[in-house]
Amino acid sequence: MSNSLTKILKMLGSLNKQELILLNKAVVELSKTIRDQELTEAAYNFNKGDIVSFTDNNIRRYGVVVRKHPKTLQVKTPELYSINVPPTYLRHEQKPSKNLLEFKKSLLLTKEDFVEIFSKSFNLENIKLNDPNK
Repeated sequence: MSNSLTKILKMLGSLNKQELILLNKAVVELSKTIRDQELTEAAYNFNKGDIVSFTDNNIRRYGVVVRKHPKTLQVKTPELYSINVPPTYLRHEQKPSKNLLEFKKSLLLTKEDFVEIFSKSFNLENIKLNDPNK
């Protein structure tokens, strides 16, 4: 046990009930703040479209990040489940399977897909990407 922690524990013995309750509230709030900061920092490591894995009930699950929430990332699995997972529980998949790569492709709209859908919706033909004349 560290020297400062030993001093704190000795000091706790001199506090009354009300002071202990206030101290408890302060410790809980500080703990929540630290947890939120860790979640925020961990979330920066992930982007929409990342292929990730996590453990759910002792089973390794794989999926694609489809949305970021303040404290979780929404991951869609190949079984079409959407699961909100804290970013601290996620790992990037360095060597995703061919099936996962195909699944990711099916979830995310490419520029070409967008142009095709947009042009069909508005009856526009022959739109090309990065064409300054169009």
